[in-house]
Amino acid sequence: MHSDYEDLFGGPPLMNHGGSFVGNRYQFGPNQGLSVDGAMPRDVYTLDMALSFDVLDTWNKIVDFEDLGPDTGLYTYKTGLQYVIDPGVDFLTTEPRFATALPRRLTTTRDAAGTVTAYIDGVISFGERGGDPDPPMTQTFTPLSFVDTTRIAALSSDRVWFFMDDTNTANEAAAGTVERIRIWDVALTAQQVAELR
Repeated sequence: MHSDYEDLFGGPPLMNHGGSFVGNRYQFGPNQGLSVDGAMPRDVYTLDMALSFDVLDTWNKIVDFEDLGPDTGLYTYKTGLQYVIDPGVDFLTTEPRFATALPRRLTTTRDAAGTVTAYIDGVISFGERGGDPDPPMTQTFTPLSFVDTTRIAALSSDRVWFFMDDTNTANEAAAGTVERIRIWDVALTAQQVAELR
């Protein structure tokens, strides 16, 4: 993003839902954000963004794949990254990696086999899967990667939403800043993610 909503490579523009640009950063309030139609493939993709949140004390929606429907998707939970796979039942949560107002580069991929992998600052993130949204992280960490059999990280429509929560809860969102959003129609490898600048 360069102080506007246009794609530098001629793709569909982002749509603004309440935030504004300050310099070359888009600042959003709680449950404000962006969406884009037709820019992100439904199944196989890489999504890369540099973002921060002003508050990290509960869930903050990062990506809503379900057109603001079910309470699934990609969040921060406190200072970890979390995929909500089945609300209240199944979560995949990383070790603490976020800090208030500190930008992090988040990259997530979904490949043709449905395997979802998350990276923070170019490094694969590690976490645990379980029914508690806040696992104690006492087990050996495993890479934040899972086979997306329920398609919670596949788009349900041509629209993807950023930083705005679903209509089931609509309060799991916080103010923050995003410096860029990049989308590829392939799942980049770990080496390719590490080399992104």
